[in-house]
Amino acid sequence: MSYETALSFEKRKSLTWSIAILAFFIMLYMTLTVYCLELSLPSQLIHFLGEKKFPFNDILVEGLPSYAQTQFFNDILVEKLPSFEQTQLAKQDEIGKKTSNQEVSLEPLNNNSITTISKQTTCENGFDSDSDLSSEASSMQKNTHYQFVARYLGGPCYPGKPLSASEASTLSNSGFWIISIYSGVNYTNNLHGGTQSYVQGQKDGRQAISLARGVRQPVKSAIYLDLEAGQLNQNNFLSYVRGWVSAISSVGYIPGVYSSAAQLDAIHRQLWAGNSLLYWDAHWVYSGIKTPAPRPSNDLSYAQVWQYVKQRTVCSKPADIDSAKNLYGMWKIC
Repeated sequence: MSYETALSFEKRKSLTWSIAILAFFIMLYMTLTVYCLELSLPSQLIHFLGEKKFPFNDILVEGLPSYAQTQFFNDILVEKLPSFEQTQLAKQDEIGKKTSNQEVSLEPLNNNSITTISKQTTCENGFDSDSDLSSEASSMQKNTHYQFVARYLGGPCYPGKPLSASEASTLSNSGFWIISIYSGVNYTNNLHGGTQSYVQGQKDGRQAISLARGVRQPVKSAIYLDLEAGQLNQNNFLSYVRGWVSAISSVGYIPGVYSSAAQLDAIHRQLWAGNSLLYWDAHWVYSGIKTPAPRPSNDLSYAQVWQYVKQRTVCSKPADIDSAKNLYGMWKIC
């Protein structure tokens, strides 16, 4: 064999081995990729990074001077929300940013029921109660200056008499606007009502929707979640509220939260909340009703409703006194 022939054979041999080795690594890469995808390792890694509490509290992310690393991860590595996609977040932002003098048009719930939502823009006094107000509604409207009534739809932590379709109709016919409240899972020193989690929040949100429909409450009106002060685990209650909000907003209701200013602040700071929710501030600073109605923003800048008097009576019924920035989110049956 000549020198040139031997050299050409060695080149072909070397090229063949190179191609074989390259093909081997390509096949290995493809096999590992398929295996990882089947195990959902990328999503598990993202979930791990989102849940793991890294010690980055004092390290600022470049380009985000007001965000610590932990907040950054909490904001961008979001647990998948099957009924609360980015499009729904955008819709909530639009609802929260609507000016209070706009009237929201609604379709009738059925052929025999027409529901409306208030467009009034001035502060008004109202009250919330655990009692069925059907028999007193007419006299309350004639003998007081209250414009709205807040009543409970029910919920796992509600021991009182829930709002019925009949009572809602009576209140509406008497001239009252209605605020709906749902008493959700609470975990405080004095109140234990189940497990606070994202999944439980969604479950309770669906129950609130069912109860609202049962009393003929229209969509594009608000349902407030009752979250009492002193929740013992902030991470848990935030996850619960987030799940509840995702369910409520997915069918067209406006989600709101009733709570203390401190807990409302914790919710308001969340990326998924902000101005897309309505906030009801519970802070009792007066001993009786004030006329004109005090502005909720005097106590909490972004509050829609303010419970400013605790435990009074209205026409012999126990009640708390509230003021509202306007009647946005309230409803009645006409």
